[in-house]
Amino acid sequence: MNKKTGKTGVRITYTDMRDKDLIPKNAHGAQHIEPAYQHNDYKIPDLDFKVTYTHEGVKNRPAVADHRANIAKNLMTLSTTFDQAWLKRAL
Repeated sequence: MNKKTGKTGVRITYTDMRDKDLIPKNAHGAQHIEPAYQHNDYKIPDLDFKVTYTHEGVKNRPAVADHRANIAKNLMTLSTTFDQAWLKRAL
């Protein structure tokens, strides 16, 4: 929502991000709320006021980079002659 009258403007931004990963039982979600106020006047040149609130929830965060628990890295380094059928049963 964005509203401006004269020299004053108000803006409210809301973002809802939900993400499911390829890894089972893994989820990430975040909500962001950002109200902003802006006023331009010859007495006060530029007045900007903004507050950001973020709420984040993560379930079963996967390991990243070269960590030994990084599933994607371990799958990429499997031998191409290795029978990967057991992965379907494991998931």
